[in-house]
Amino acid sequence: MFLAGHYKEFADCASCQAQEGMPENNGCKEPTDYEIELLNGEPLYRCPSTFVDASISRVTDQWLFLQNHSILPVVGGSLDQSSTFMDAVKIIDETVNRYNIQQAKKNKPNG
Repeated sequence: MFLAGHYKEFADCASCQAQEGMPENNGCKEPTDYEIELLNGEPLYRCPSTFVDASISRVTDQWLFLQNHSILPVVGGSLDQSSTFMDAVKIIDETVNRYNIQQAKKNKPNG
């Protein structure tokens, strides 16, 4: 399961925790009063980082670093990266793209 909405906000725990009130608002410590939107449609009331495995968290951190700074985790090009990491990048990118398309359709005015 991958958080689709606000993926950058939730994937960056250090940034979230540095902002007053954010951990409480995002469901880090207690469930939120609102649903956190997921692609699969299941409601979530806690920050996904509270139950995501550390290895998944490392991959999403590396993905965010790649998105923000265009730097891969291993020195070299894409062929120097592990196939697991490159597969994860593809999956995350596809998920984010699907979410963005869904949001665009949802926000498109009727008519």
